[in-house]
Amino acid sequence: MKKTVRILFLLGCFLVPGALAAEGLSLVGWSNYAEHTPGNSYLADGTRAYRAGQFASAKSKFTAAARWADKLAQFNIGVMNYHGEGVRQDHARAWAWLSLSAERGYPEMVTMADLVYQELTDAQKARGRRLLEDELRPEFGDEVAVERTAIRMERERRRATGSRTGFVGNLVVIDRSGRNRGGDEFFRAEAWDFRQIVEMETRIFRALEGGTVSLRDFEVVREEVDAEDE
Repeated sequence: MKKTVRILFLLGCFLVPGALAAEGLSLVGWSNYAEHTPGNSYLADGTRAYRAGQFASAKSKFTAAARWADKLAQFNIGVMNYHGEGVRQDHARAWAWLSLSAERGYPEMVTMADLVYQELTDAQKARGRRLLEDELRPEFGDEVAVERTAIRMERERRRATGSRTGFVGNLVVIDRSGRNRGGDEFFRAEAWDFRQIVEMETRIFRALEGGTVSLRDFEVVREEVDAEDE
């Protein structure tokens, strides 16, 4: 009997206290690993809008984040297209976004893209591939978006620190949570190096795949039901 897959929203804030050790990661400080990325605030705003049922606003914010190589935002746009939330339901376009989000090999995203692809007709598969290659990858794919984001982050760091070397002396920064942080910690080089951030995120998603994990504000639900129950 044919099965179908229902996917729910993937939210952008998560905590993994168990499986990180297998990847050699420490809990200390990792949870804010993407705080300086230009897509991070757009992702947060999009998540709030989505939770409030403001789907058009959510899609706009996620699209802005997606341009800055944010894979969570790209995944979310795919889900919204899959369900027709704020957009006309379009499974081919949903797959194209999900596939783009999976280009780094994040296991859950790869799985979701594969499951949706299996639901498509041959015509939808062909259209989805065209959308991915002709429309999405040239603008949002890592080949262009990672470099774009890395340049933007380095420029912002230099502007904030006022020097090419990034010396901040005794500077105290109030972050988005309202917490006071030392400039040396807030402007540490690895926190503004987008390629290092991508490497960190990749290790986190690999940690999510194995072992026992605890998730917070991170939801991917697969539900298999008989087609006749649809």
